[in-house]
Amino acid sequence: MAEAPSRRLQDDDSRCEAQKELVIFSISDRYLKTLPGAIKFLQIVMSIIVLVCVTSAGPGEAGSYLYLPLSWHLRVYVFINVFCLFISLLSVLLHLTPEIARALDGAVNWSSSFELCLSSVLAFGYLFGASLVASAVDIYCKFEEDVSSWSKQQLIISV
Repeated sequence: MAEAPSRRLQDDDSRCEAQKELVIFSISDRYLKTLPGAIKFLQIVMSIIVLVCVTSAGPGEAGSYLYLPLSWHLRVYVFINVFCLFISLLSVLLHLTPEIARALDGAVNWSSSFELCLSSVLAFGYLFGASLVASAVDIYCKFEEDVSSWSKQQLIISV
C-alpha cells in the first residue's frame, strides 16, 4: 500500500515536468487594431497589389515581365518587394504572438528602435525599387519601345 501513493506522486511530478516543457502560442489581434498595426497591414496588402501589377505586365497575352526591355529593373523591384513583404509578414507575426513579443521586449526595445530601423530600411528599399521601375517606364515612353500601353499602365500603377 505504501508503494501506491509514492508511485502516484512520481507520476504527478513527471506530468508537471512534461507540462513545463510545453510551449503554447496564442494569437492576439490587438496589434492590428493600433495605428502601426493597421499601417503594416496596409503595407502588406499594397505589396501584394504591386507584385500582381508588375508580374502581370509584359508583351502579348501570355507574356512575362522578364521579356520587357530593361527587365533587370523589374527583377530588382520584384526582389525588393518580395523581401520587404516577407520581412513585414514576419514583423506582423511577431507582434501577433504575445509570447514572442514579450520575449523580444526584454532583449530589444521592440516598439521603438527596432521598428524604426526596420521601417526605414523597408522604405528605402521601396523607394529604390520604385525609382528603377519609373525610369524603365520613362525610357519606354521616350524611346517608343515595343511595350504595350497596358504594360506601361500596370508599371505606373505599381510605382
